[in-house]
Amino acid sequence: MKKIKISIALFSCFIICLLLGVQLTAKSVDQKVHVIPIEDTVEKGLSQFIERSFEQAKSERAKHIILDINTPGGAVDAALEIADTIRASDIPVTAFVNHRALSAGAFLALNADDIYMTPNGKMGAAAIIDGEGNA
Repeated sequence: MKKIKISIALFSCFIICLLLGVQLTAKSVDQKVHVIPIEDTVEKGLSQFIERSFEQAKSERAKHIILDINTPGGAVDAALEIADTIRASDIPVTAFVNHRALSAGAFLALNADDIYMTPNGKMGAAAIIDGEGNA
């Protein structure tokens, strides 16, 4: 089952590259696309991971960054930090909603330059919810 999930994710990233016009040929070896997974809950550790990943993409001279998003949401402070990192990027950023981008995940996707979704992908409302479930 894991092998199939990985294959679907790789296939999806390949399709996104084609949609973005990135040529995947021997001539374009220097045109790197950096894929960054955003999975599970959005939290401070993810914010630091995203910042390091964007720095790595820049140091590797990536031509494009794809955020592979599948998250139920998470912490507002972490989402704000990640959004700042996305918006500050000189490298074009595409959000690929690979199943779901709910709450903080939707907020992150909306900060990218472009958004693509799987056919059954879902984006949910982005709102601050307190510990008791109140908006």
